Amino acid sequence: MLKEITSIIVDGFNQYGLESVGYLIMGLCFGMFFIRSTQKRRFHLISVGCYILAFGTILLVILPALVVLNPNFLISFKGYDIIQGITVSLGCSFLGVSLFVSSLGMSAILSCVFLFFVIQVIFIHIFRAYFPEFDLIYWSLAACWVIVGLSFHLLRKAGKTSFFDRVGDAFFVLALYYIGREFNFISGTGWLPVLVFAGVSVTVLMAQIRFMESTCLSLEEDLIKERKRHTLFWDIAPFPILVSKLLDDTVLYINPMAREILKVSEADMIQFRLQDYFIDVSKRDELISLTRKNGIVDTFEVKMKSPKTGEIMWLDISSRVVELDGELALYMKLQNMTAQKENEEKLFKEASTDALTGLYNRRQFEAMSTVALANCVRQKLPYSVMMMDIDHFKHVNDTFGHDMGDVVLQKVADVLNKTHRDSDIIARYGGEEFIVFLSNADAESAKIAAERIRTGVEKAVIMAGETQVPVTISLGISATQNGDISGMTKEADIALYHSKENGRNRVTVFTEGMKGEGDK
Repeated sequence: MLKEITSIIVDGFNQYGLESVGYLIMGLCFGMFFIRSTQKRRFHLISVGCYILAFGTILLVILPALVVLNPNFLISFKGYDIIQGITVSLGCSFLGVSLFVSSLGMSAILSCVFLFFVIQVIFIHIFRAYFPEFDLIYWSLAACWVIVGLSFHLLRKAGKTSFFDRVGDAFFVLALYYIGREFNFISGTGWLPVLVFAGVSVTVLMAQIRFMESTCLSLEEDLIKERKRHTLFWDIAPFPILVSKLLDDTVLYINPMAREILKVSEADMIQFRLQDYFIDVSKRDELISLTRKNGIVDTFEVKMKSPKTGEIMWLDISSRVVELDGELALYMKLQNMTAQKENEEKLFKEASTDALTGLYNRRQFEAMSTVALANCVRQKLPYSVMMMDIDHFKHVNDTFGHDMGDVVLQKVADVLNKTHRDSDIIARYGGEEFIVFLSNADAESAKIAAERIRTGVEKAVIMAGETQVPVTISLGISATQNGDISGMTKEADIALYHSKENGRNRVTVFTEGMKGEGDK
């Protein structure tokens, strides 16, 4: 039985198999066709039609074998004829409607498919009743492939690639093949059907490749135009713009106003990354993090530089994440606020520093030392306050004049600047008095620092003409760390009084036994 079934299937495949495989391959080719809009629907209809024709021919191969398995499953010649007529009519309906797909909606297309199917079935039935010698199956297939071929020739007029004309010609050849079958010029078996279906499939695949190339070029051109449109708007924007990739920090675009501020040329974009524009790279990371988190950052003041010239500037940045050329990018609008910041710094300096010595004034010292003290308490670090006073300063003014007195004040300030740590807060407290807040310094450390200052002032050479002006200072230190900057200042002042009373030009550390003693 197995041998008989195999023989039947082989015979059926020799008669119909080539068409089954051919239609299946063609259906796959059309089904994966890369195309948009109504044309996608056109190819989908052709693909469905090919699958139906493949299914119909496969049935003609399989059904005779089922009779062997079940003798009751007997199909007459007329039954096969009906099955072939139905599948061909349905397949041809999908193929025929493909010509009109560009002007019809989906519901209208399905209605036309059904209408064509009914008309074909009725026409074939009536025609066979009067002209049994004619086989309308091949004529129907030939007519449908002519229609499909025409539809491809019309695609070129719709602005598609001219290679679709070759697909149309291939379907005309397929139509001629079925006409030849009708007049028995061509056999259903042999090498010719293989060549015909292979040629059509290869032509369709070539059209697919050519269309994809054409579409990609079109998309690239659209992308270039879109980018030019973006850059045109950015070029004429009344504010500086900088755009960089989020992935690798590459600068993608700097408009003319931004190039002027950042002192770079258009060619410099490929030489520097975004981080090269930040003085503190952590600020760049902070900006990106805020932008990712919030989507938009309206204001972000940061000090930046020209990566080419090194010129420093203050910028206020507004940023957001955008998509550019298929990649996420950081879009930044820049506002130059260098002049404003310089003016603010100038006003701050005038309000917070002593004009003569350049040191902080008393009010700024009190504000800054209060914060520093709180930090030391929080971090459990020792801290001290140091007061100092120039010895016999009135004598200097009376003997050498007030101008020389100003020189002495400046010289003492210079010694303080040279001997202090970055964490120390130094101020002119008033007149000839100076004060220092020392973070992370106990009494011993503060005394060592005070001796260094005292020695530096003592060794300083200050000339009034050819006469050297002798200058010394007395110092007092409070290291009680009582958490009260005002109280520690008073304690340091008491210790300073003891230095004055005990010969001047010396350092005294405050002790509890000094409380209640008078001012110097």
